[in-house]
Amino acid sequence: MASQFENDLHCPTCLAIFKDPVMLPCSHSICRACAQQWWDGKGERTCPVCRKTCGSTDVPLNLALRNLCKAFSKHASVESEDVCSLHKEKLKLFCLDHQELVCIICRDAESHTGHKFRPLEEVVKGHKEQLREGLRDAKKRLQDQKEIRDDCNEQAAYIKVQRKQVKSKIKKDFEALRRFLEEEEEESLK
Repeated sequence: MASQFENDLHCPTCLAIFKDPVMLPCSHSICRACAQQWWDGKGERTCPVCRKTCGSTDVPLNLALRNLCKAFSKHASVESEDVCSLHKEKLKLFCLDHQELVCIICRDAESHTGHKFRPLEEVVKGHKEQLREGLRDAKKRLQDQKEIRDDCNEQAAYIKVQRKQVKSKIKKDFEALRRFLEEEEEESLK
C-alpha cells in the first residue's frame, strides 16, 4: 500500500508520478501536459481538482515537486530490482508451482520442496513469445475491425446518398401529385 508521501507525488489527473509539474494559482499541482489537455478539453482554464479559475496562461513549474519526483523515481527503480525480501539475494529462479520469483536460498526452503523451477531468463523468453503471439493476434483482429469499420462507413455513406435521393424523389413526386390534384380541383369546379 502506498504511503501518503507516495500519493502526494502522483498527479491528480493522470494518477502517475508527476512529469513536469506546474503549480496553479489555487496551489494545486498537476503535470503540465495534463493541465493543457484538461484546458483544451474544457475550453476554459480551471483547476481539475477544485475547479477554480486559473486566469494566467503562464503557470510556473513546481521545481521542488519535480525534484522530489525525480529522486523518488530513481530510488523506486533501484529498490524494485529483483531482490529477495528475505535474503537480499537476486531473484534468478521462477517457481512454476507458486508462480513466483525466488532466490537460490528460497529454492531450498521447505515451502518449495519438490517444486519445479526454471531460470528467470527462460521464463521471460517464454512469456515474451506468448506476448508477441498475443500481440500478433490482437493486431490481426484490429486490422479486421478496421476493415469492418471502413465497410460500415462506406455503407453509411452510400445509405446517406440513397436517403437524399429518395427524399428528393418523394418531394418531386409529392409536388407533381399536388399539382395534379390542384388541376383536377380546378377542372371539377368549372
